[in-house]
Parts: sequence; structure tokens; C-alpha cells
Amino acid sequence: MGKKTRDGKTDMAELLILVGTESGNAEMVAEKLRDDLGLVGYQVEIKTDFSDVERVFVDRELVLVCCATRGSGDLPDNILPLKMHLDAVPQYLGHIRYGVIALGDQSYDETFCGGGKLLDETLADLGATRIGERLEIDACSEQAPDEVALAWCRDWVTQL
Repeated sequence: MGKKTRDGKTDMAELLILVGTESGNAEMVAEKLRDDLGLVGYQVEIKTDFSDVERVFVDRELVLVCCATRGSGDLPDNILPLKMHLDAVPQYLGHIRYGVIALGDQSYDETFCGGGKLLDETLADLGATRIGERLEIDACSEQAPDEVALAWCRDWVTQL
């Protein structure tokens, strides 16, 4: 899970969860993942405020995107500043390994999970390496999106 320090102890693996949320579903999922991953030794930080976009990826290696979709495949307002910053000031993110949990409404067929897909594409374009497959959840019909995400995440961490 973590790296060995000089004194032989194991550092806890650090994971940053970037949350794009509109109605709170993505944040609820992220909180469930934080609680579960904390039990197995991860230090998890959830980020929902992107007012300091320049520092999001500083000293980070492992990132999980948990993003809802609004409108016609758009990003939630809270995470839009991050996407705009990455577009305006591209930075090489080759040191980042990441996963994506995308939430959407399947009745919007062509834009289903568009927010998560957009961030996935952006991170890949900047050199980050996605670990595993992107999870796409129909948050409108799935009664427990947090449970679906938790099962996926337990598998995802075994691939790290």
C-alpha cells in the first residue's frame, strides 16, 4: 500500500479524490470511498473547492476523479475552474496515476457521464496514466451509486 521509510515503517499511501458535484451524489460517493480506503491504510483527501487550481497536482501521484455530469454532458460548476485552468495553462502530468468514476443520467444517451469522460480525456492528454477502466454509473436509476463505486474502487486499488 505505501512506501517503506528509512526506519522500515510503511508510509500510508496518499490519494486525492477530485469531486465534481452538482446535487451531492458524487460527494457522497467520495466520502464513502474515503471512509473505506482509510480502513485499509490510505490517507484520503477529498477536494471539492477548486479556487486554488495551480496547486491541485503538486506533490500528488495518485488521484481519483469522482465527477457528476450536468446539463448536456457538462462539468459541475465547482470543478469547472480546474478544467479551465488545465486548458489555459497545460501542465505535464506524467507523474499522476488516476482512476475515474463518472456519474450521469443514461437518458442523456450521447452525453451520459460526460463530465467524468471530459476530465478523463483531459488528464490523459496531459500525460497522466489511467489505471483500470472508467466506471460509469447511471446515478438516476442506480439505487446505491456509492455501493457500486465502492466495489469498483476495491478492485481498482489492487491494480495500483
